[in-house]
Amino acid sequence: DKAADLAQRAIELLPSASFYDTLGFVFHKRKLYSLAIDRYQKAIEKSPNEVNYHIHLADSLSASAKDARANSADVAKAKQAYERALKLCGSCEKADEIKRGLASL
Repeated sequence: DKAADLAQRAIELLPSASFYDTLGFVFHKRKLYSLAIDRYQKAIEKSPNEVNYHIHLADSLSASAKDARANSADVAKAKQAYERALKLCGSCEKADEIKRGLASL
């Protein structure tokens, strides 16, 4: 896939949080949740206070938990990621989205 290739090349040139997030998004859309989770975790390592990265991580963990082949521990991890996102967000414009994610677990 061209998007994955471009994001991977970008990471090789400049391993920024936003490129890891982009590659995580590509993997999430392909339902390759473990790969998406790994890339989102790398984005968070590089930019731990970016709310969107925590939301994306939580979304992939939640999707993984709903997958029959998944580890049930992903539900707890998704909850933690959503809670961290909400803490970082406070009352930002993403707060309702985060609360919906939490409620869906």
